[in-house]
Amino acid sequence: MSIPRSPRPPLPSPEADELSAADREALIALADELRRRGLPPAFIEAGVRATARTLRMLPQGPAHPATARDRAEVQQFLAANPATDSPLDSPRREQRQLEAERLHNYALGLLREARLARSRHEIRKTRSRLRQIDRRRLVRLLRGEGVELCRRINACLGGD
Repeated sequence: MSIPRSPRPPLPSPEADELSAADREALIALADELRRRGLPPAFIEAGVRATARTLRMLPQGPAHPATARDRAEVQQFLAANPATDSPLDSPRREQRQLEAERLHNYALGLLREARLARSRHEIRKTRSRLRQIDRRRLVRLLRGEGVELCRRINACLGGD
């Protein structure tokens, strides 16, 4: 069942008259989107009015920067308080990298052992340990290398 579409209601004139053409178009797009979602007309009208009022209160012009980050106070604060560590050096990222490296080395070591295994019990033991490797985790942590390791594990197990 589709919701009947009423004609586009006019924007509230006191709030919209003082806005730029781009802001008025944004308000029309907002109203259309809310109407498309099937919201009540009173809610749409209140939302458009509140948004228009907020847009009207925002400072405009060359004296006012486009984003908060461009304001002079923010620039001064950033200059006075530089970031101490980059997100790349986070302990969590390092932990994930170490875990991925450990898993990679463990899988490579098991593959090496399986290739070198000669006696029946060594073969059985290494095959069992290879089967216990969580291959989804291997792929998730190591991406392309993990896929290659899984392929090598499958080849060693003979298609298990």
